[in-house]
Amino acid sequence: MSIIVYFRLTKINYNGSGDSLHNLKGETIMTAIDTLKKQFIKGDAILTGVDSGNTSTKVSVLNKKGDIETYQFPTVIAKAPMTVNEITRHQTNLNMEGIQRLHVKITSDSITGKEKAFYVGEYAKDKEDKEQPEADDTKKTNKQLHIVTTLTALAVAAWETGKEGDVLSPFSGGLPIREIQEEAGGKYLKDFIGEHVVESIDGPYQGKSVKLIIKDGIVNVEGVTSALGLSYDIKKGEIKEQNVSNRVGKEFAVIDGGAGTLDIGLFDSNGFNAHLSKDYRIGTNPHIDKLLHKVETEVFKEQYQRVQENKDKFLEKGKKLPKPYKTREEFMRKVIYPGVQSMLDSNDVNYQPTFSARWGKESADITALVVQTMEDYAKEVMSEVELFELDAGEIQSFIFVGGGLLFGYTEFRKLDSQFYIFPDDKEKSAAITSNSYLMRNYLTRLNILKKQEDTVNA
Repeated sequence: MSIIVYFRLTKINYNGSGDSLHNLKGETIMTAIDTLKKQFIKGDAILTGVDSGNTSTKVSVLNKKGDIETYQFPTVIAKAPMTVNEITRHQTNLNMEGIQRLHVKITSDSITGKEKAFYVGEYAKDKEDKEQPEADDTKKTNKQLHIVTTLTALAVAAWETGKEGDVLSPFSGGLPIREIQEEAGGKYLKDFIGEHVVESIDGPYQGKSVKLIIKDGIVNVEGVTSALGLSYDIKKGEIKEQNVSNRVGKEFAVIDGGAGTLDIGLFDSNGFNAHLSKDYRIGTNPHIDKLLHKVETEVFKEQYQRVQENKDKFLEKGKKLPKPYKTREEFMRKVIYPGVQSMLDSNDVNYQPTFSARWGKESADITALVVQTMEDYAKEVMSEVELFELDAGEIQSFIFVGGGLLFGYTEFRKLDSQFYIFPDDKEKSAAITSNSYLMRNYLTRLNILKKQEDTVNA
């Protein structure tokens, strides 16, 4: 598949003739690639893509080798002290390592009050005032939750690539199709343009500080840009084609199943078709929340009743009522993903996975509940996909990406593999979006550098 499809989408065309990437290895483009490597791999700049999802926040960055590396943490924050609180520190699981233990101070005009400290991700999940997206949240614009998690993710990307102090960080994030159609992209980008100082108060990055300098950026369309991450990769600072790109026809649609929305982007012979592309208020979060409620109140009925009988004691101490899992992300990571991974490993559509949950010392088999929930989600998705196919006319293939692919995998694995195309590495399906945003960022920077080289050589 020619990359020119994506150049129409990203407004990048190296020579104006519609050539594919394979034909763009001239002297100027190679000079631009070398300059990009110096700036973003060896220099004081980072090239990233951030997907601030309603379950987890993922940041993909070009690492020291010039390859894509992705980090993720739950989209959860809580207010925190400006210094290390030893009492809170020892009340928290000290086995948390790396990105699980994020306690940061952010100084930014985009933050209410300009300077605040936060627990972020896993470290925030047991805090009483934690904030996470509601099950039916679909908007990300002007929300402090997403601003904090995004800036923290960019700081992690800088620290993991060994960069501190002033770091240039051209922005590449994304919004659902509906928010883009409502012209929210400019407002979203405005939150990140400028300078933001992120300091690590505690954890493995303790003492590190970075000033993120964001001069410009891109707001991608969720479910549209995802096609880039499926078809291409970046190795040693250069784009490489993936095997799956050869299976995609000239007219195709990208299905991006997310936590809050289902996005379907149509590509026809003219490139991205904004008119027929759609997003739906169908996400994994409502299904996860219903499943969690059943696990809490029905599977662990005795434990739930004891909590209700003693709720006044818990509330008197200023605590929230205990639950078997504190966040959706924890439930997914501990209960759902191991079973999904067993399906991926088996590579057999008839393989029956098992799922088990735990509350304290009690454990229970919840396979029937999980499988039914996955089936319900998959049916809801496919009902819209089938109607979309009728409305769109000729489609040669559907490309399926996003965390929803894994959440409904008990059903999606049964689809016709010639028509419904999955990523080569399904385990990383949830990271396809942030990888694609990084890819778009890379192509945009490369185009800018090439124009600079052309001007110099003119």
